Amino acid sequence: MIEYIKFEDSERIGNLELDFRNENKKACNTIVFAGENGSGKTLILKTIKDFQEGSYLGEWSPLKEIKYLDKNENVHVILRDEEALYPRPEDGMSERDFNLERAELCIEKPYDIRAQKVLFSEARSGFESRLKRYEFQDSHVENIYEKEGANYSEVVRALIDMEEEDNREYIKYMKLNPQFEHTYEEYMRKNSRIERFKRAYSSMFEDLSYIGIDPKEDENTVYFMRGKQQIDINDLSSGEQQIVFRGTDLLYHAENASTIIIDEPELSLHPKWQEKILSFYRNLFTNEDGKQIAQLMIATHSQYIVQSAMNKANRDDVKIILLKKSDSGIEATTVDNVLLGSYSSVEINYLAFGVEKREYHIQLFGALHNTLCNMKGSNVNNKIASIDQYIKGRKEYNSEKHEREDTSYNHYYTLPVFIRNAIDHPDSERIVEDADLDISISLLRNIYKHVIEEKRMG
Repeated sequence: MIEYIKFEDSERIGNLELDFRNENKKACNTIVFAGENGSGKTLILKTIKDFQEGSYLGEWSPLKEIKYLDKNENVHVILRDEEALYPRPEDGMSERDFNLERAELCIEKPYDIRAQKVLFSEARSGFESRLKRYEFQDSHVENIYEKEGANYSEVVRALIDMEEEDNREYIKYMKLNPQFEHTYEEYMRKNSRIERFKRAYSSMFEDLSYIGIDPKEDENTVYFMRGKQQIDINDLSSGEQQIVFRGTDLLYHAENASTIIIDEPELSLHPKWQEKILSFYRNLFTNEDGKQIAQLMIATHSQYIVQSAMNKANRDDVKIILLKKSDSGIEATTVDNVLLGSYSSVEINYLAFGVEKREYHIQLFGALHNTLCNMKGSNVNNKIASIDQYIKGRKEYNSEKHEREDTSYNHYYTLPVFIRNAIDHPDSERIVEDADLDISISLLRNIYKHVIEEKRMG
């Protein structure tokens, strides 16, 4: 499990540190990268994938340092400056040389994160709605499942294969352990991949459950139950099929995988399903004992996924990293460093996606005002004029950027108070642009950071 990555002098990423630990300094098993398009989410995930599929780091690598935990939770550190000294052919690495070097690394360090499997599910959406049935000249009829953006026949075959493999493993286990007293259902609940798929899918859809093969019907497809009606996989909606396809593909290939990377799992999904999709993938890779068996890394620009990640039940295991593009590369902010308490979804949506600006301004202004009103030695009271004067007197205040007179009732001077009044008492005289909101929010955040620190210091 990866707990820390440091990028240095990367042409596209810049200098960036990513800490995957929670507040208790324990590595999280689920990492959510959030940000608008172009913020570098997919680029970072592909770099992590390439690293895990790679060999010793060369001096050209954008990765300077990686810390990871082995299966016994021992911490290991990989340093580019040390691995770049590893002897390599002077005329460059051929594919054969690379494969030999990687094999040597995996033999020498079987605990190394690069010796473990990594899976990457790329962003994709949209599948053809029906299977295609082909008849051949010899009168043989074969069902060939085809989906645009995925190999449909492989997905259906994978579900069937996993069910058959689960049964074979049960028979093998019973032969080796004749004293085993648990039922078939108890064994499957603890050891079966298909059972994990069933649990995950049922948690996603209240009225839909996975059945599998029906011997009375076409054995080249699988079935689901909606209420009391059995339906073919073809009759699922595109969103339901999307979840089946991506989930099955990952589950089938994930044996012994240490890292599962999923890019934009929200594609083709209704907002109410986006709220559940993170739990679906976590359940898919969580065993009967409640332990997540692989580290999940997810890139999203869905505010619904971010909000679900902020659920209190996820705080110890899920890390949200908010990404933004800057002139120097990519900037990262973690939810651990947001200003408002209780994991404010409005703050996350603003920081990650640049939306809900007015709502965030309301919360931020209110939080600052309330904190100052209750702070020992503060001259701020419940009157708006008092916080207006306070903001104007702060060192962070720049009159050229932050002054905006409001004379509609009382006389106020600062942009934050002007916007507060425009929101609370809208009229045609108070016009607030998006840029005004960004400037005011930036000022309020800078002031509030210092106020929190001043309060903490006593």
